[in-house]
Amino acid sequence: MEMEKLTDYTCNPDYVAAWSKLMAFQGEFMKIVRSPSIPPKIQIDVFGEINVAHLRDRGKIVQEAFDMKMRITSYWDIVLRRLVDCMALHLNFSVQNLVNKDMEVEFINEAMVPEGNGVKRMLEESPSVPDSRLVI
Repeated sequence: MEMEKLTDYTCNPDYVAAWSKLMAFQGEFMKIVRSPSIPPKIQIDVFGEINVAHLRDRGKIVQEAFDMKMRITSYWDIVLRRLVDCMALHLNFSVQNLVNKDMEVEFINEAMVPEGNGVKRMLEESPSVPDSRLVI
């Protein structure tokens, strides 16, 4: 999240596509905001039904706020996907390191005990294994 706070950058083409799709509602949104005779509700896919009555006396800033909201919403989808991908990659990398490095060291330590019988001891069956082979 700290990286995302530094800059709002993405080269993902889905951002522009999502922003364009949301901006298609701007004309209808502004028409409803500017006209007191139209009921002050608009349905936008991502947000559901929005009541815009409180925006009718705000002037030009409403259009700029609409654009900003659509940009942030489009960008947030990209950020979420990036965080999910990054977390999955990090978990995969961490598990691989655990298995490749830590488990390898543990295995070598077990196999190379001073008495020299570490491998033999690791190959012995657990006492519960022969019991599970009983045929009834």
